[in-house]
Amino acid sequence: MKKVLFLIAMAAITLTAGELTFKWVGKGDNLPSKPKIEEITEDDWVSIRCTPTANGPWQGMLGTPSAAVKASSYKGVSFDIRQKCYPGNCATVIYIHTSKGNFFHSFNAGNGQDWVHVEIPFETAKWQGADKVGFDGNILRIIIYPYQALNAPSKYIEIANFELIPAE
Repeated sequence: MKKVLFLIAMAAITLTAGELTFKWVGKGDNLPSKPKIEEITEDDWVSIRCTPTANGPWQGMLGTPSAAVKASSYKGVSFDIRQKCYPGNCATVIYIHTSKGNFFHSFNAGNGQDWVHVEIPFETAKWQGADKVGFDGNILRIIIYPYQALNAPSKYIEIANFELIPAE
């Protein structure tokens, strides 16, 4: 049984973002198994769902671009998100790791009922850590997680339409 769960949790889902493709896997440290990542299709809408396979805080999804992505070529990030972590407005983090440093931003992931569209410009005033490194270097990975709220197999977060917004 544990072997089957491990294989399911390690499966990766690919989501196209404009010209880029991101491979998404479950992220959770110090757990017996990583969260499960699956593609969900509803009413002509394709999303990536992250569901814990074990109890424990700080779970989410990690996306890796299929090609080198220069952060300064983009002016922000946008996506749609839905969460079933808790019924209030879920504070969620997007964490961007680059070859020059890391930065993160908290955003509202909605009330646990509906999809929320999120668009976050790459302005250093909005991102913690960006004042030290700027938006430079190659994007190595992006992590999205609702702090400690995604902590049981009965909960999930979903993203769709993930896109890095090209700079003009």
